[in-house]
Amino acid sequence: MRASIREGLLRMAVRGIVAYYPGSPLPQPILEFDPEHCLLALNEDDVIGAIFGYCYPWQDRINYYMQELFVDPDQRRSGHGRRLVRHLLDKLGESDVSISLIANEATPAAAFYEEFGLRQHRYYKFYCGTVKTNVE
Repeated sequence: MRASIREGLLRMAVRGIVAYYPGSPLPQPILEFDPEHCLLALNEDDVIGAIFGYCYPWQDRINYYMQELFVDPDQRRSGHGRRLVRHLLDKLGESDVSISLIANEATPAAAFYEEFGLRQHRYYKFYCGTVKTNVE
């Protein structure tokens, strides 16, 4: 990855995280995803959006986990996120690949993903919190 694109991606990712998680530190692994499963939206050398994700075997198929979808705050509502997701779907092709991600249902993100046919899973729930290290 060219240095200018890498720096632009880092700047854009930081802006995206700050916009949704004020005060959160930037996760270090963000630039270490497998490029095979990540997409960038560029305007010349400026990164205006990205999808980070990875594939892994799950049950009887391959699952693509979309870790993050970023669009530069100044570029939102311009179709860049939709084009990134459509390109990802084209890239995954007709193979038997499922897609999973986490979206806050209280934000426009849930409706955005539902436009592509994704639905909240009926059997799985998302759990989070501080892990107790003294559990036996």
